[in-house]
Amino acid sequence: MRKIILAFLALFTVLSGFAATPVLDKIIAAADASKGLRITFVISMDGEKEVEGNYWAYGKKFHFTTRQMKAWYDGTNLWVYLEQNGEVNLSLPMKEDLAMINPLLNLSEVRKEAFSVTETKVPGKGYRVTAKPKGKTSSQIAGLTAEATEKYLPTLIRIKEKGSTSDIKVTVKSLEKGPYKEMTEDGFFAFSTNKLPGKPVIDLR
Repeated sequence: MRKIILAFLALFTVLSGFAATPVLDKIIAAADASKGLRITFVISMDGEKEVEGNYWAYGKKFHFTTRQMKAWYDGTNLWVYLEQNGEVNLSLPMKEDLAMINPLLNLSEVRKEAFSVTETKVPGKGYRVTAKPKGKTSSQIAGLTAEATEKYLPTLIRIKEKGSTSDIKVTVKSLEKGPYKEMTEDGFFAFSTNKLPGKPVIDLR
């Protein structure tokens, strides 16, 4: 379950890693969080139950929530709660940690030359982008298909990981740009004990 959820969180990191193309650039731009961003999504893997969730981002800060996992990042501290563990882990994340958990940070770190990209106009629907590795690459992505509306808003992402026989599918139900009132409130992007009463916090800093 955690693997499926993290696939969504890595979504735009993956997309931005492919060679720059006109459609792909506009899809990535649609997820710009500098003025606030709110995404509702459903994610699933072959043979797994669908997981619904919400994602908010404002600049470098973000908050992600599903029934199984929650994460908060206030620009310095990262709190991650996994239902199966029943505890909150607090850390000072490295760049690599944020690149995995936050889909909108450290995009330039990915090697753009490692993938070839094909773009197709789908009549009456929008666009489809497919990407495959050109050769050996450190990326764990063996292939990706992204679909977007005619206004370049992403609607579906399908990811195939190396060594896996299952595809991970992310359906974007809504993508709205802010700012939103809750994002400007103190503490929205930080964890506090009243958000998960009784759950212990493990300080790993």
